[in-house]
Amino acid sequence: MSCDLTPAGAFLYRAAVGNGLIEHEYDHVFIATCTSQPDPSADEVMDWRWVEPAALRSEIAARPHEFAVWISPALDTLANHDSGRARLL
Repeated sequence: MSCDLTPAGAFLYRAAVGNGLIEHEYDHVFIATCTSQPDPSADEVMDWRWVEPAALRSEIAARPHEFAVWISPALDTLANHDSGRARLL
């Protein structure tokens, strides 16, 4: 899919992810408005769906083990952008 991206902010996180591995990343969050449906490569994406941020937060709270550790800070960055408090770390 093709769409224009608007930076929403960035965050730095560090998390132990098991088997002695640590993720330590600087991640960027973007916002886009698209008129087409995603058509990801089946080799790279098993499934996808549209979800509202509030509903996603509820799912994360109920089943945190099913989500990547970076999803909550990404949602926080998006929320800060929406409230006018976005910042680049």
